[in-house]
Amino acid sequence: MENKENFLAGCAGIGGCLYSLILPSLIACLVASWLCDINSGTTYSWYHGIWHGIFFIPNLIRSIFTDAIFKAELYSSAYNIFWWITVVFEVLGILIGGFSKQEV
Repeated sequence: MENKENFLAGCAGIGGCLYSLILPSLIACLVASWLCDINSGTTYSWYHGIWHGIFFIPNLIRSIFTDAIFKAELYSSAYNIFWWITVVFEVLGILIGGFSKQEV
């Protein structure tokens, strides 16, 4: 009986991982491809730097599996500044937000 409970707990763990990590990442990648697809032949400005920075992680995941890019190839200096600011705050928010949710 104990083996059956361990098996069910393991399946719940795998299903929970699928539900809490992979499925939201897949949805984010689909939304990023719809809202924030980066064209390599277009020059982007500061506003796009913020927008592309917000979708950095989904576009990075997409760039691993497809020919999508996560940062524009042609951009202004303001694009570069705002892209980096947005990405740094996004990554820090994930790291700090992840640590604050731990139970003691």
